[in-house]
Amino acid sequence: MQETPIYTSSNGDEWVLVRDAGERPLVEHRPNAASGGRPARFTIDEFLKPENAGPEHQALRKMLPLSVQNPRPEIEIRRVVAAQIPEGEDHVVVIHSLSGEHRIVLNISGMAEVSGRHAPAINDQTIVDTQDKAIEHARELAAAHGLRTVYVREDV
Repeated sequence: MQETPIYTSSNGDEWVLVRDAGERPLVEHRPNAASGGRPARFTIDEFLKPENAGPEHQALRKMLPLSVQNPRPEIEIRRVVAAQIPEGEDHVVVIHSLSGEHRIVLNISGMAEVSGRHAPAINDQTIVDTQDKAIEHARELAAAHGLRTVYVREDV
């Protein structure tokens, strides 16, 4: 079993990230000996619920990559030709060029309201060296912007 300390409170309670071979990681709370409590295990999702804001929760949030804290929604990968990308719809496109370049284009429509403020449009392009990296990066962008589809097309 692999263990990674998360946090120890001033009263001696410990929180540890534990993982058995082939299993999902769990958070184990080990109460101090004086309390007489028993260890308890929680999934990361249970432990990091938004209402859980103690120092042990904050310590774990700092340790984990954002993708583990907020598992990404299912993102559909759809292979298309340029004409099949819906106009006016926010989207992420992975473009494979004949030269072997893989370009990721994120296009978010103008002036969406975010937290009571107007956010400007985003039109961002990133170039990566492999198709797998391009699709993975596009998935991350889609999830970060609440999009459910990544379009993949060949540039001819």
